Amino acid sequence: MEGYAGVSCEGGIALADAGLQEKIKHSYPEKYEAFMKRREYMRKILGIRVSDEILPMGNADAYYKPFMLSTKALAVERADI
Repeated sequence: MEGYAGVSCEGGIALADAGLQEKIKHSYPEKYEAFMKRREYMRKILGIRVSDEILPMGNADAYYKPFMLSTKALAVERADI
């Protein structure tokens, strides 16, 4: 479709088992807290089932565009909180 190079999904994730998460928590406590806040937001506000092994690295990890090929629309489904 003219004007679109394709879709994009912003941000990235890290995969870490419980042991690695403990190491991150102790070595980088501020970064670990940011991972936890982002994951909780994705679960509770956006309603995305994110496994415990996923550490969202950015604020746009769940941002996917274009929605219905519109440059002016974005869809969000909010979970009951």
